[in-house]
Amino acid sequence: MSEHDWGSAPNGGYDHLANLHATITALHQSIEPVAIRSNILEVLIAVHHALYGDAWAYELGQEYQAWEEVYPDETHAEWYLAARDTVGSAAAELADGAAQWLSQPDWQESRDAAVSRLVWYSASARGAA
Repeated sequence: MSEHDWGSAPNGGYDHLANLHATITALHQSIEPVAIRSNILEVLIAVHHALYGDAWAYELGQEYQAWEEVYPDETHAEWYLAARDTVGSAAAELADGAAQWLSQPDWQESRDAAVSRLVWYSASARGAA
């Protein structure tokens, strides 16, 4: 698959990758716990749309649901900032790598490994509360 075929692939094409980068930027700019939680959810949604299309990857969906259950609490602002940095960095690494491995014929394995890393970092950050 070439870069120009992305639009027909399950990953949704350049628009979804651009949206992923935009959601990561919004996450990095978040400072309030409510905004951080919301933007982490948006990053997970953007990863889903960019890399999986219609069907949620199981572990990505589970992580999304776990973050939905996190109640934003101003008394733990430092924890939210650390979670923002951890999830944002892992998502940025995934997004940067996607441009490279999506052009490979067997890109699904690289995608799944990158998403697993993102989920691991996300779950680790969420569990540090």
